[in-house]
Amino acid sequence: MGRNRLALALTFDHPTGHRLWRNHGLSPDTPWRAIPAAIKQAIAQTLAENTPVHERVMEAAVSLVEDWNNPNVYLWRMRDSDPLPHPFAPDCNLVLAGDSCHGFLPTIGMGASLAIEDAERLGWRLGNYLRQLDDLPPSRANLVAEVFEPWAKERRPVWEDLMQRARAAAQNWIGQSERRGFALAPYVPTRIGSAAVGALESLIDRLRGGQK
Repeated sequence: MGRNRLALALTFDHPTGHRLWRNHGLSPDTPWRAIPAAIKQAIAQTLAENTPVHERVMEAAVSLVEDWNNPNVYLWRMRDSDPLPHPFAPDCNLVLAGDSCHGFLPTIGMGASLAIEDAERLGWRLGNYLRQLDDLPPSRANLVAEVFEPWAKERRPVWEDLMQRARAAAQNWIGQSERRGFALAPYVPTRIGSAAVGALESLIDRLRGGQK
């Protein structure tokens, strides 16, 4: 981060964080500031060991921290949000896209891509609809019914599929590899591509299970 600073993301707002705390002898609601320095280091070490990066970079980074009680070493919670059931206002021409209607965990790296894709699909629908209006005043355009609702219906399967993938990558953090869950899965922004990757992963799992 510059200025000799190191940023560490240490837990998540879901059962993975609770499990991690319990595995280190802590109550799940134990605040970071109340955790002894040695356990803070052990938590960070666990995450570093199970982060699929080349040449064990995260483990090397964790080893550089000299004082685990330093206020600059703090808990950085990763958050997400369920896709809004109706990402638009019913009584005016206001629609929400990207993080404002579906915040993804960084385990999937798709937040910015989905926001761009949302905007592209919304713009395509809006442009087509407005071209059909001819001389109809914009104030009489029913954008909610004709544009926003169809757009949300089209996008929802994509949002929900990738949301499940992001949470699965976090909940199953231990045992990840550079290929599984990161390089292969979830970097596919379209519904068809994402479903195809999921089917391929399921097939690989079944084949591996049959070999055991």
